[in-house]
Amino acid sequence: MLKYLVSALLVASIAFPLAARADLQEVMIKNHTDKSAWITIYTANNLFESWEITGMAFCLRPGVWQHVGLAKPKREIKVRAEVKSGPNCTGNNLVDTYDERKGLNQYNITAGLYPNGSRYNLWF
Repeated sequence: MLKYLVSALLVASIAFPLAARADLQEVMIKNHTDKSAWITIYTANNLFESWEITGMAFCLRPGVWQHVGLAKPKREIKVRAEVKSGPNCTGNNLVDTYDERKGLNQYNITAGLYPNGSRYNLWF
């Protein structure tokens, strides 16, 4: 009986992934540059609430997608990228850039870090 229950739970988790849940918000970010960057995600519920860091900062290597799930949807999200001169998020900061959205009603946000001449920009 336990074997069938475990199998049913496994099938349910594959058929209904977390991203499909209405109470989960997801931020997806892709690095479209040839540099690595430290990514930090900040959230808030309204204009009067201060930004708080969601999770831990992480290193985003060139060409890689990363997603961060938020257990409770937030109305404001800011994604910050510290683009580094060396590989694997080492070296000096080349640029510190961010983008933010306020008054969000959507649950899946896609952001991208893009080259812009000798600079880098983060947009979503």
